[in-house]
Amino acid sequence: MSRQGFWNPWWTLTWIAAALTIAVAVLEYLGAFGDLGVVLTIAGLMLTMLFGPTASTWSSVAGFRADVIPALERIEHLLMERLPPR
Repeated sequence: MSRQGFWNPWWTLTWIAAALTIAVAVLEYLGAFGDLGVVLTIAGLMLTMLFGPTASTWSSVAGFRADVIPALERIEHLLMERLPPR
């Protein structure tokens, strides 16, 4: 799969946006923001929904690349061995 120690900044942004959205929603419930809290909560949800799929796609592509590239290199090596020189 993907290499050890891989850090995906999009997952970090997703968690930060989700945590801030929850904090804003709680403060809105307590009446700290008034109507601005609803707007900030919706904006936070939109950011979380944007960052989440981006992070998932980034992780999937990295894992796919780690699995496919070595296989393609093996195929290339076999072809280079077996094909006649130009």
